[in-house]
Amino acid sequence: MTKEHDGSEHFQVDYLQSDGYSLPYDYRISELPYPVQWKMMGQGEYVLGLEPCNVPGRNRKVLKDENNLSTLEPGEVSIKRIEIILNEIK
Repeated sequence: MTKEHDGSEHFQVDYLQSDGYSLPYDYRISELPYPVQWKMMGQGEYVLGLEPCNVPGRNRKVLKDENNLSTLEPGEVSIKRIEIILNEIK
């Protein structure tokens, strides 16, 4: 976690490396406060996802019952910034 000059806190991931590339990303914690990890294990494949979210990674019904489900009204806009950079590792 880092702080910007405006005081906003950021979450930075800089360790995703595969086949000579890294894929660091950065986002504001105030905009996407819930980092969610998910995985899919298929035969001969393993996928790991690190996904910044605006709600906890739980069932939508549970989130709605807890009044923690974020929704947009028709015509409403919500802008989030995620910076993703593809780096070649030499």
